[in-house]
Formats: sequence, structure tokens, C-alpha cells
Amino acid sequence: MSESTSELKTELKATQAQLAESHARNQRWIENIYEVMKPTLLQLAFGLQDEIIDLSTYRFTVPLQLFSALSGEVYDIVSSFDNLEFPIPVTRGKILQWSFTWEGALAGEALLLKVGTYCRVNHCHLNLSIMPDDEEDNELIEAQLYGQYLKDNTYAVFPLSKPLKPGSYRCRLTSPDTDNSDNLLAIWLSINETKVSNCLTLPDSSHYQKWYELNRCNQDQLETQRSESKLWENSPLISVVISTLNNELFLSLHEQSYSNWECVIVEDQANLDIARQWCEQDTRFHLVQNFAAEGEYLCFIDPNVRLEPQALFEIAKIIIKEQPAVIYSDEMLVDENNEIIRCEFREDFNYHFLLSHLYINHLTVFSSEIISKVGGFATDLQLRVAAITQDFYHIPKVLYRWRTTEQSNSLAAINQHLQIIGLNETEAWAEEGLAANFFRVRRKIMPTKVSIIIPTKDRVDLLRTCIDSFKKITHIPEGIELEFVIVDNGSTCQNTLNYLNQLEQQGVLVVKLPGEFNYSLLNNEAVAKASGSMLLFMNNDIEIVESGWLEAMLELMAWNDVGVVGSKLIYPNINMIQHASVITGFHDIAGHDHQYYPEYDEFNNLNAGHNNALLVIRECMAVTAACMLVRRSVFEKVNGFDEQLVVGFGDTDLCLKIREQGYRCLFTPYARLIHHESATRMRQQGDPHPVDSALFRQKWEKLLKQKNPFYNSNLNKHGKMFQPQF
Repeated sequence: MSESTSELKTELKATQAQLAESHARNQRWIENIYEVMKPTLLQLAFGLQDEIIDLSTYRFTVPLQLFSALSGEVYDIVSSFDNLEFPIPVTRGKILQWSFTWEGALAGEALLLKVGTYCRVNHCHLNLSIMPDDEEDNELIEAQLYGQYLKDNTYAVFPLSKPLKPGSYRCRLTSPDTDNSDNLLAIWLSINETKVSNCLTLPDSSHYQKWYELNRCNQDQLETQRSESKLWENSPLISVVISTLNNELFLSLHEQSYSNWECVIVEDQANLDIARQWCEQDTRFHLVQNFAAEGEYLCFIDPNVRLEPQALFEIAKIIIKEQPAVIYSDEMLVDENNEIIRCEFREDFNYHFLLSHLYINHLTVFSSEIISKVGGFATDLQLRVAAITQDFYHIPKVLYRWRTTEQSNSLAAINQHLQIIGLNETEAWAEEGLAANFFRVRRKIMPTKVSIIIPTKDRVDLLRTCIDSFKKITHIPEGIELEFVIVDNGSTCQNTLNYLNQLEQQGVLVVKLPGEFNYSLLNNEAVAKASGSMLLFMNNDIEIVESGWLEAMLELMAWNDVGVVGSKLIYPNINMIQHASVITGFHDIAGHDHQYYPEYDEFNNLNAGHNNALLVIRECMAVTAACMLVRRSVFEKVNGFDEQLVVGFGDTDLCLKIREQGYRCLFTPYARLIHHESATRMRQQGDPHPVDSALFRQKWEKLLKQKNPFYNSNLNKHGKMFQPQF
């Protein structure tokens, strides 16, 4: 055999091996996506409150075919992917919307959509409306089909009211007479791998640039501010303190619409001549050797900052109205060419976030009174102030632009803060966090009993995985006693019943509650039977993968004002986040923070998420009870879960009730678990989730309309998560 032939065979074998691995990887990916997306689509159809469900928002496409009478052929418009299709019900009162483009040369007389049926005979209709994107052509194309003639998993022919010419269109599909139960039809969707892997993406610089252009102050507004501030009777003097000269900063001070300020330049030997020139030009500039300022409020500015012209005006308004201890704002990050990278739309004051990462920086305003109380200026000034007050006021406006440089707390500063608030080094201490300049405050765990409450029905495979992984992997801190409480909601599978009997023989408390599924009732009844002072609510489809998760949650309960702790939940095998807290008010109800956002980037680095939220312990409005630790005394104080919320939003409701009592709800990224979401309960007839949604919205109507302190008002609440609000 020649050398070239041998090399060719070797290369061929290598290629075949690569193809086999690629095929296996794709197949695994398909199976995992199917497991995740099937229940998600059902939740989308029945749980989402929006009237119009734009499928493209969720990265779905609808497999379409077009029949042309001129050619007698059927053309694929949007090809489906083999073994990667999902039916979504067409429910009453909801509109499914999507877009497509027909690039062929011929007009079409009929559109073919793949349909699904939920019983042998369906007596409801599907109404299809097609709207051209061309503004000059505003005539609707319509079609209708009667469900009795539709076959499951088959392309159905929608005869069109007029020919479909080549072009771009929006489709809307409705069903006016479905009962959302037995008499129900569906259409099939496709999704491709590249889109799923980045299902939730963060805004790029162009989005922020557009937002800035729409929201920046114009000259008329600045003139109005100048006129308004001159009429104020008690205009506060703001001392702007800098340590390093920056001509851009000085110029931006001259452009301020508010004039009652002074600039204190702590002497910089390298730039004395420049500093003296500014002092000669404007008497509001002062060059000092030792720190000294006359203002009622001191504005500390990073050297790489350039103020927006309305910055001091907005700060002065808050000083007059609120007199807070600390004021901070949103910021714009720019590169060396002053091009926008992104805007940091910050949260309102979040104490535990501050302990994890110095997110309040670059431009921070302190009352001179609070600086005196904490012993004067120091590099860890925010932490010193936070030790005696949480009177921090956040202005949700971009008041400055900043060229990125590294700034950070330090372990020493955080440990000193902990000592100031009365915690010795055995009670609380700081460690390095999940990335550079991120930290983790640890607390000593006091002895207690934890009741692990797991509702279940059949699916012994899930329950066994949950309990076995808990027992095999979880590190149990010293002094912690565990009690498993399994709530059986009427299991009938013999394997499940055998396993439950086995658990009982091992000392596990099994509470039998057959009947209609009521998540809130099941958990309340379990708590009544449980004896722990800490209640750990878990779904049976949770899988433990890291040892320190329970310890991470219990540590946070050492803070007496913490009532609830939630965990970071991950979809299995697809590198996407399922839960990182709950954002109330999102789409007028609530949504999981960072859902479908990649946990790791392409270089296998842990993603920080929007505003670094995935790397820090932080306060939030709510967390999911799929894995949620609750202080029993607080649970009883608010009378537990609201049993009127049968399936949905019971956990969010509980968190909001606990927050109303003055307790914090925290999220920790150090409790990381796998969530095989909704594997136990596929949608069943009579699912009450839409009723729960309506009840929850009615119950918390005022709060849902209010500003969410942990979701900046500059972010869109009705579109894609974290997109700027235009």
C-alpha cells in the first residue's frame, strides 16, 4: 500500500469519527431541547397573559409550505428540523403571531401549516390572517379551517382569500371557539440550535446608543433647568472632589445646567500648572493640599468620568426633596474613542449586592454629615456608610460617562465592615467570589432542623434522582438536622408506591394527599406535619450536582432580616439558566430573571449576566419554590401559601407577603442545581394556571404597576428582558 493511500484512509477514518461524534452531539442536543421546550410551550400558550404571543420573540419558526396553482407544486417556505418540532395550542383569547418571507417567483393560492389535535374530533375553527409588510398593500389575506377535518401531525391546507405574492408577511392564528381543554387544536413549531444556544441575549452597543439619543437632554431642556434652579430658595452647594486632573471632566463641569457647585482639586504635583489655569479661569475651582470642602454634599468623581450637562441639576433636586445620606445614578461606559459600550442601568440600593461587588461607584454623592459620622473620607466609604444607614438614593438616569478601569472593594474592607456592624471573624467573613473583584460573605450556620418538603405524583425516576442526589452529594453543615417530608398527591404507579414505602421504612415522612393538584395546599399540609425551623421547598424534578448548595442557602439565614433564600437553577445539559430570581412586573405579572441565558460563554467562562447579577448574592422581589428556603416563623406569620393560587405564582405571592413583613428575599449563585422543569405535570384538562395568573395580578395590582427596585425603569418590562425602554 502506498504512503498516500494510507494517509487517505487515516484521514477518512478521522473524518468519519468526527461526523459520528457530531451526529451524537446533535442528537443529544435535540433530546435535551425537546425535554425543555415541550412544557415551556404549554406554559406559553396557557400561562402568558399577553393577548398576542409573538413566536419570533421566543426564537420559534412555523414550518410553512405554499401551493401554487400555476406550477401545481408545493414549496417549502420555512423548513422544519427532523425530530425537533413542538406543538403549541391555539387558545381562546390569544393570538399566535409570526413572520415569514416568500422569495419564489410565483403567487400561492394555499398555505399549508402542520397542525396538531388533542382529541379524535375537534369542533373548533382555526382562523388565519396574513398581513403584508408592504405599507402600500394593506389588504388582509385570510383563511379558515374547521377542526373536524384536520388530522394530527399533518400539514393542513388553508385556501387563501387572495393570491400570496412574493414578499414579507406577518401571520396571525386564532381559534374563536376552542374550550381550551378537549376541543383544542395546535400548530407545530421549529427552532434551530444556533438560536436556542443564545435564546436570551443582552443588548449591544447600538441599542444603548439609540436609547441615549432618545433620552439625552437637549438645549431647550438645559435652559429650562438653568431657569428653574435660579428660582430655588435653598440651592445646595455641591462640592465636586477629584484627585487627578482631567480636562474633559473640567469641561463637563462648565457645561452644567446647575451652577451652585465648587470643584475641590486635591493637589496633583504632576499637573499643577493645568490646575492653576482652571482655578484662574473659574473661581469655583479650588486647589488644596489637604482635603477640604464647603458643600452640604460631596460628589466624589473618578478621574475617568465626564458628567452629563444635567447631572448636578438632577442631584440637587434630590438633595432638596429627600436629603438622603448617599446619592448615585446610572452610568454609560465608553471606550477610548468615547464610543458607547453599554449603559449600566443599576438597581436601587441592594445591600447584599454591595457586599459582593462595588456596584455603586465612579460618581457617588455623600452628605457632609454622613461623612463626618463615619470618620471622614476613605476608599471604602460606601461600606462604612452602609454600616450605619441604608439611606441610599438611586437616580435611574445616566448622569455621566465613564472610561472603564478596574475598581473594587477588598477582602479587608468587607471584613472591616462586618466588624463595624458587630460581627466578629467567627460569625462572618469575606472570601473571593466567582470572578475577579467579586466577593462572598460567609456566615456561621447555627444548629437547626431543616424540613425538606417535596410534592410528587408518580414519576419515581425523578423523585429517586432528587433524593438520591441530595443524600449522595449534599454537604450537611455541622449542627444541621434534616427531615424529608414527601407529599404524595395520589400516585398510582406501583413502582412509585413501592419506593414511597421504602422511604417510609427508612424514616421518611410520607404525607398522602390525593385529589386535585393544588401546589399551595400540598405544601401547607406538609408544613403542618413538618417539625423543622427552616423549610426547604423542592420540586421532585430537582437534581443536586454540587455539594455546597445547602450550606450556601443556610448561611444567608444567619442574617436575621432574611426570610427567603432562592437558588440558581439550570436546564439540564443545554448550558442555559432556568431561574436566577423572579422579576415582578415583567409583562405585567412576573418572569424568571435570566431565563434561557447561557450559563457559560464560548470560552467556558461563567457569564456575569446583566449588570453582573449572576455572580453576586443579592436581594430580589421573589424566587421560585422549585428550590426555596423559608424561615418557618416567617412562613407561619404570613399564613403560608395562598391556597387560592392552585398552580401558578404561589411562590411569588409568598415571597411578596414575606417582604411586606419587612424581611428580605435573597438570591444566591452559590446554590446551583439542575431543574428538569415541569417534568411531573404536563398540561392536563382543567389546568387552573390562567385563573391563578388573573388572581395573582388582581391581588398585587398596585405592586405590579409600581417601579421594581431591582429592575431599572429604563429597561423594557413588556418586551425582551433587559432591553432598553425606547
